[in-house]
Amino acid sequence: MEFKKKYKIKPKEIRKNGVIIFTDGTNEMMPNQETCLAYGYEFQDGICRAFTPSLVIEKKERSKGVTQVGSNNVSSSRNSQVIGESNKITESNNSLVSGEANVIDRGVNNSVVVGKMGRSTHTNELCIGGGGFNSEAGLLQYSVLQVSGKTTSGSNVDLYINGDNVINKEITLPTNSVILYEIFLSALCTGGTRGTAGEYISYQWIGAVRSDNEGVMTNTITINRTLGSDGRGLGSYSIIVTTPTIFRIRVSGQTDVNTQWHAVVKLHINKTNAVEI
Repeated sequence: MEFKKKYKIKPKEIRKNGVIIFTDGTNEMMPNQETCLAYGYEFQDGICRAFTPSLVIEKKERSKGVTQVGSNNVSSSRNSQVIGESNKITESNNSLVSGEANVIDRGVNNSVVVGKMGRSTHTNELCIGGGGFNSEAGLLQYSVLQVSGKTTSGSNVDLYINGDNVINKEITLPTNSVILYEIFLSALCTGGTRGTAGEYISYQWIGAVRSDNEGVMTNTITINRTLGSDGRGLGSYSIIVTTPTIFRIRVSGQTDVNTQWHAVVKLHINKTNAVEI
C-alpha cells in the first residue's frame, strides 16, 4: 500500500486479532485515530483494527478470575480487579482499576489505573487519572513506566518495557498534547572481557514534548545531568523523538563490556480533544 497524501505512515500488516501495524517505511508503530480512519479502518479502544475478534470468543474468555465491585463496569479480562464505576478493561490481564471512568486499552497487561478518566496504553503502566474534564479518558493523567535493555558493544540499543524488543513495548505519546517528563536512567556493568562488574553511572532528564495532530514531536530538555557514577564511562545515551508518537531512550555501550540499562519514565500528560495543535 502507498502512503496517503499528507500521511507519513501507512499500514504494514494485519495481525490475527485484527490489529493493524503501521510503518513509516522503517519502523513499526501504532497510528492515531485520524490516520487509522483515513486508511479506511476502525479505531476501537485506542487500537486501529481491520476487524473485531469474534464476540463468542470474547464471551468465553471474559471475567475469568475477575473481581468487580461497583456498577457499570465492563471487563473482558483475566486475573484482574475492577473497583468503582464505569470503568472499562478489554483483554487486559493481571490488572487493577480503581475509580471512575478509567480505561485499560485492549491487550495492555499488568497495569494499574486509579483516579478518574485515566487511560493505560502501556503494559506495566501505573496511571493516575486527572479527570479529563469529564470528556475523555486519557486527556489529563500522570503515568509511570519502566524500560530496560542490555549492551555488549558500541551499537545503539533502544530501551523497551520489560526489555522486550517488540513494537507494543515502546513508549508512545498521545497526539494533540504536551507531555512533561522526568527520566532517571542507570547503567550497571555486569562484566565482560573489558568490563569491571559494579561500575555504574546514573543520569536524569527533565523536559517537555509537544506532540501535534500527526504525532510529530518537538522535544525541549531543560535538565540533563549525571547524578552519580564511579567516574568511568559506560557508553552514551539520548532521547529520540524522530518517529511520530514514539518516545525512545537510546543507549550505546562499549565493546566487550556487559551493561544493563534501566530507566524510570514519569509522564505528565495534558491532551486536548477540543482543537488540533
